[in-house]
Amino acid sequence: AGIVPAAAGTIRFGERDYAALGDEELSALRRERFGYVFQHGELLPELTVEENAALPLRLAGQRKGAAHAAAATVLGRLGLDALRGRRVAQLSGGQAQRVAVARAL
Repeated sequence: AGIVPAAAGTIRFGERDYAALGDEELSALRRERFGYVFQHGELLPELTVEENAALPLRLAGQRKGAAHAAAATVLGRLGLDALRGRRVAQLSGGQAQRVAVARAL
């Protein structure tokens, strides 16, 4: 169910065989159920920490206020509350990685 298709075998979670899904079904699954943390974070530099963390929720159709409230909660749990208004360029590497984790969550 990852980006690279399985060469053999099955990928199961519960009763569902993800290796048997088509491209559209896999895209929906990735968009709705999975979060990704890339090695270099891949944060958008023109957005604030909070905007980066809220982005997946906004893309999924969640209203701005609800998305930012959820992002603020996760950022707080990861010790990033004080950084919510900062831009990516103002973060250390470790802080940027934690923002990427918050966005994935």
